[in-house]
Amino acid sequence: SGKPVVATTSGGPRDFVKPGEDGYLVDPEPGSIAWGCCKILENFEHTKWMGRNAQAKAMREFSWEHIAKETEQVYYSLVGLEGAPRSRDAISGLPLAQTLLAEKCFSMKTTDDDPVVIRGISLLKMMKLLVASLSGDAVISWMGSEFAQIDPIDMPRQANGFSDEFSKVKYELADNTELKFHQIELFEAGLNHAAEDLKWLQKECSVLVQNEEDKVLAFARADCLFVFNMHPTNSYSDYEIKVPFSIAPQPVLRTDDVRYGGASSATSGAKIVASKDSFDLIVSLLPRTGLVFAAPAGDRSAGA
Repeated sequence: SGKPVVATTSGGPRDFVKPGEDGYLVDPEPGSIAWGCCKILENFEHTKWMGRNAQAKAMREFSWEHIAKETEQVYYSLVGLEGAPRSRDAISGLPLAQTLLAEKCFSMKTTDDDPVVIRGISLLKMMKLLVASLSGDAVISWMGSEFAQIDPIDMPRQANGFSDEFSKVKYELADNTELKFHQIELFEAGLNHAAEDLKWLQKECSVLVQNEEDKVLAFARADCLFVFNMHPTNSYSDYEIKVPFSIAPQPVLRTDDVRYGGASSATSGAKIVASKDSFDLIVSLLPRTGLVFAAPAGDRSAGA
């Protein structure tokens, strides 16, 4: 209502009434209450100023929006996320590997053949290749994502007592050759080497195949050809892709390479059929795989 208040020091009012700014606090007895009323009547200009302050505070601090935010903060504090960036996305702030592999974080030995792990790692490598091949001028990733660290990184802040325990990248996982983390790191290294060597980010992308039913995507960029089979179960033994290159491309990287925890050799499953102005690439595609082909080193300037 835009009026200042005279409130007693009993209970809640003492926590939000600031004497002389939006009202007065008095003791719960007649003489003190009378004093507060007299103070209100002493200076009407000051009283109206306090009333405006009180009204603004009520609208600012006692709205349902503010109450909801304060309640949310209580829950954030209880789960140790006080001061952390906010998002309505349930998986924001988490590494992709946690979403794909968290429930199987103790089944990451190279000898493990858990289908959930195989699916998660296949999707992870395929998405890494997609991002690296469709990006703009460069790609940057968070430390630990190069070998699929599953645990989220939590930087020191007030809510976790400024502890650095959860901000450490567990590089020892990638150093252990008996774990799949090592294979994922090898794939990341191979991918980065190929991107640097072939310099595909310097050219525009041209889509060659985008088959929703087969879940196959193929596109050319610079002197490179990228082929993805995103189908969860279907394999294709002789998938034909017309490649508009003047030089026959050669396989240089595949996500299902045995070195990276897959089941294929580095150069298996592809053959080239020459036509007048292009090449037909006939390739075998396992489910959830990505492949990279490139013109031979001496002929890359002749690519598309």
